[in-house]
Amino acid sequence: MKKICILLLCLLILGGCSNTAVNEVSSDDRYNDMVELVETNKNYLTVSEYYDITFDIASIGGGYRYYIFIDNPRIALYNISVIALEDGVDYKTSMAPSVGIFEGKTYNMIPNQTNSDKGYVKGMVLSGTTTNENPHIKLLVQYQDKMLTNTYRDYFEFDIITSEANNE
Repeated sequence: MKKICILLLCLLILGGCSNTAVNEVSSDDRYNDMVELVETNKNYLTVSEYYDITFDIASIGGGYRYYIFIDNPRIALYNISVIALEDGVDYKTSMAPSVGIFEGKTYNMIPNQTNSDKGYVKGMVLSGTTTNENPHIKLLVQYQDKMLTNTYRDYFEFDIITSEANNE
């Protein structure tokens, strides 16, 4: 009986020493999961009550470069990850603009506080290229609360209009 108890105790101790890398998700998996979340989502917002989203587009040789700005937080956002998908692009063969997935560091936005060395940023910018003059973008902003216990996902959908198209 004593040997069985010792054996069970050893198994419990060894089970508690499992490799933590098994529980961690790779950057590639996080990227693919976020792409799938955006592609399968059906409900999109156009504005956020928690932060500002603005965008711009500029003509470059043979196409356009668009910029998506996320700033002016009104609540504390921790461990922010963002990905932008353009309609009609296969993101299994090309990379989507993203922040907070591959960098190996965390980004946080807190109202009126910045310290970029420690990951507290004033805002974020995503940039992508396209051949479409007015790309239709779907955006996922994922973040956690201060206790890092709740994860929130905000899905947005919008068209980026060139200034030439705006003037027509």
